[in-house]
Amino acid sequence: IMPGARCTLALALAALCAPLCPAERASTMSAFFSQVQPPLSAAYARIARDACAARAEGILPAAADCGPAAAACGDEDSDHPVIASALDYFQDRLVSAFGASEDEPEGEDEDFDFVAEGRRLLAITGVRVLRDATPEDAAVRCVAELEALLEAGRQDSGTLVLLPGFEPDVASFVEDFLRTPLPWLGLEAMV
Repeated sequence: IMPGARCTLALALAALCAPLCPAERASTMSAFFSQVQPPLSAAYARIARDACAARAEGILPAAADCGPAAAACGDEDSDHPVIASALDYFQDRLVSAFGASEDEPEGEDEDFDFVAEGRRLLAITGVRVLRDATPEDAAVRCVAELEALLEAGRQDSGTLVLLPGFEPDVASFVEDFLRTPLPWLGLEAMV
């Protein structure tokens, strides 16, 4: 690498890692919330903390102006095979990723990883199935589940939302609809 290229690369990385200035953050929040449909916008407003950035910028309405939360997903008998399949997948993943083979002794680091992964699974207090959902429908469901957990004072637990037939990339969906807006709503700890 040429000496000038290193400097340019370092500046580019610094720009990517630097937090947005308040005006850029407000503009990004405003653009995001103006693009989401009213049911999702209302769901975000209901879970937003009073002193959050989105409220401070006047981007979100008051929670009282948003109407009721989304209806809960039913516990249908047809959902049981989907739930069983997901739980089997998690168990297989734990065993295959952390199970000791005969050739290799178990490492202490793997024990900690196993426990950390297991804790995430043990924190699941509910499972919801939403079939063939659009990204907006899935986001409304996820935010409604966060709302229920917050109202119950259960920030240390979670609900697994299964989305059979969901077309978009799940990692991008989580980033775009949950990890990005939650800090703007004063919910940094839930990211």
